[in-house]
This record gives sequence, structure tokens and C-alpha cells, in this order.
Amino acid sequence: MSGKTSFATENLVRLQSRDECLASKFEKLEVDDPVDSVDLSGDPEAVNHPDHYQADGYEVLDVIEDFELNFNLGNVIKYVLRAGRKDPELKKQDLEKALFYLTREVGD
Repeated sequence: MSGKTSFATENLVRLQSRDECLASKFEKLEVDDPVDSVDLSGDPEAVNHPDHYQADGYEVLDVIEDFELNFNLGNVIKYVLRAGRKDPELKKQDLEKALFYLTREVGD
């Protein structure tokens, strides 16, 4: 079995296990109407247009869409541009996430 096939198989097994776990937890919920229990009273701008994804009139999502970037490259841009803006203490972590997605894009 090739390395990529093995990697894909391992991920599929991991995802199936995760889905089974989530389904099990969902079955245990005792909520009559989960939609009614969700609090949507927060600031929609903080959800739809957070400050850490904005700069000088540019929004990260718009840049990603305008350049028609795929998932991996979009995440590279997202994490590079937000590095240190969302949480200054997590700047290195954001850059490591960007590197993770760039490595996935380039391939092993």
C-alpha cells in the first residue's frame, strides 16, 4: 500500500470513529428543539466580520475569494494575516497553522 493510500485510509478510519462518537453524544442530548436553545443574540459583526480578519479596508475572506484560492491556500492567507491580531500570544501558533496548510498544498 502506498504512503498516500495508507494516510487516506488512516484518516478515513479516524473520521469514521469521530463521527460515531459524535452521533453517540448527539443521541444522548435531551433537547426538544436545539435551534431554540442556541443564543444568537451576540454581535453579528463579530461573527461575520471579526476585527482580526480586517485591515485597511481589506477583509481576509474577500482576498481569498477574489484570488480564487483553494482550501489550503485560503487557510495559509487567513493564518498569516491574522497572526498576532486575534491573540498576540498565539502568533507563533497561527504561523505554524499557515505552514501546516502550505505543506499540505505543496505535498510531502
